[in-house]
Amino acid sequence: MAKISAFKSNPERAAKGSSKYMEDVLEFAIENDKHAFVHLLDELLNSNEITREQIRVFEVYLESKLQENNPDYIYFLANLYHRAYVEERYDRAKELYLKAIDLGSVEALTDLGIMYYYGHGVRKNLKKVRELYLKAAEKDDREAAHNLGLLYYNGEGVEKDFVEAKKWFERATELGNPMSIFNAGRMYFYGEGTEKNYTLAKEYYERAAELGDPSAIYELGAMYANGEGCTQDCQKALEYFQLAKDLGVEDAPKAIKAVKAEMCARSKQSC
Repeated sequence: MAKISAFKSNPERAAKGSSKYMEDVLEFAIENDKHAFVHLLDELLNSNEITREQIRVFEVYLESKLQENNPDYIYFLANLYHRAYVEERYDRAKELYLKAIDLGSVEALTDLGIMYYYGHGVRKNLKKVRELYLKAAEKDDREAAHNLGLLYYNGEGVEKDFVEAKKWFERATELGNPMSIFNAGRMYFYGEGTEKNYTLAKEYYERAAELGDPSAIYELGAMYANGEGCTQDCQKALEYFQLAKDLGVEDAPKAIKAVKAEMCARSKQSC
C-alpha cells in the first residue's frame, strides 16, 4: 500500500473534479498496485481524509470512461459499488466485474470471488470462490493466492490441507502480499504443513514486521521473550511488545507486564 500513498498527498484536488487528476491517480494505481488502491479508499474514508462526495467524483469519471472498455477502470468502478463507497449496488458490481474479466482483468476474478464468498448479491458458493481464486492465482494475483491459502487453511469449500495452504501463502509472499508473509511464518512456527522451524518463522515475522504487521511484531516479542529461534533477550522482547501495544495488539500490555516481572526477578531488584 505504501506504493500508492501519494494518493493521500492532496485529496482536495479530487473534490475539484479535475480530469487530469483522476487520470493521474488511476494510472498511478494501475502501474503500481490495483488491489492496494482499493484498500486505500477504505483507509482514507475511515480516517476522514477523503469524503464520499470526493469518491463520487471518481464514480462519475469512471462511468464516463466505460465506453473505452478499459478493464482496469471498469474494475475500479465495480469496486466502488461492491464496497459501497458511494452506494451499495451488488448487481451493478457483478455486471462490471464480469465485463472486466472478459476484457482480461485478473483482479476482477479475485473480487468476484469475494462476492461469492460473502454472498454479496449472489448465492454464497465456495466451489465458485475456489474456481475464481485459482484462475486469478495462476495468473499471479497476490490477493487470490492469499485467499486461496486461507480456503485450504480453514477447510472452506475444500478439504483442510496445510501443505496446500502453505504453498499458496508462499506464492502470495513471493508476489508481495504482506498478510501471507505472516501466515507463512506462523506455519513454520507451529509446524503446520511443514516441519517446525523457528529460524524461518522469525525471518518471515521480521519481513512482515518491516511492513508494519502488528501480529508479526507481537510474535517477534514472544520469540525473544522465550528464546525461540534466537537468544532470549527480554529487552528486545519488551521493545517489540511495546510497539505492538502502540499498534493496538490486545495481548501486548499483559506481555509487557510479564517481561518486566521476569527482568526484575533476574536482576533481583525491588520492582
